[in-house]
Amino acid sequence: YQQRIVKARAELEAALETARTGRRELWQELKPEFFSMMNGRKEAALRRARQRWQGDALELLRELVLAKGKAAARFVTEDLTAE
Repeated sequence: YQQRIVKARAELEAALETARTGRRELWQELKPEFFSMMNGRKEAALRRARQRWQGDALELLRELVLAKGKAAARFVTEDLTAE
């Protein structure tokens, strides 16, 4: 009875080690794709934030033009578009 327990434990440990090794190998294989995907998500989030900021900035400029009239309109159209 004791020998069967020892043998079963050894088989279980061997199976666990095989599973761990397979998992490590799979992770090494998938790691570049995973980080590429995460970088893509980060870049997309930055792009969305930049677009949102640009939209907010344009809205502020519109409000400035409406509030300050011709001087602000000249600033927006001439100074900000000058390269």
